[in-house]
Amino acid sequence: DPRAPRRSSWLDLHVPAPGTKIEDIDVFRRHVVVYERTSSGQQVRILDVGHDASPAAPAHPAGLVQFSPSCGFPHVSARPPARRPWALSVCGDRVVELPGARSGRNIQPGANCDIEAGQIRLSCCSPVSPWQVFDVPLDEGTPRWIREREGLGA
Repeated sequence: DPRAPRRSSWLDLHVPAPGTKIEDIDVFRRHVVVYERTSSGQQVRILDVGHDASPAAPAHPAGLVQFSPSCGFPHVSARPPARRPWALSVCGDRVVELPGARSGRNIQPGANCDIEAGQIRLSCCSPVSPWQVFDVPLDEGTPRWIREREGLGA
């Protein structure tokens, strides 16, 4: 509730598994991308974010991120334009399967600034493989190789 921004009114969209650390996030209109470090290495998780539809909580077609009319910058939305209560929910999540071993892998998010984007860009390397750049469509989560940089990685 934006009128009561207390921790007790926060909503957990994703609670990582025990021993998993969230290193970074990218927020898009209908997805949240979570960059995690687990005991077996780094991974990228895509959360599909929706809005619970019920008579008490109507569907919110504007998505998770809205532009503020006062400043023009994107913000995580607190309420739908109609000012009626609603609830966010995670409709699905998937871990992006990057090539190579997970152990020792270094994943770097790209500059994913466009909240309307349908994909993310990220780079990945290991001590024995060079940096590789991938685009990952948010709806499917299957990485598409873009290019490889010369030399070994981390």
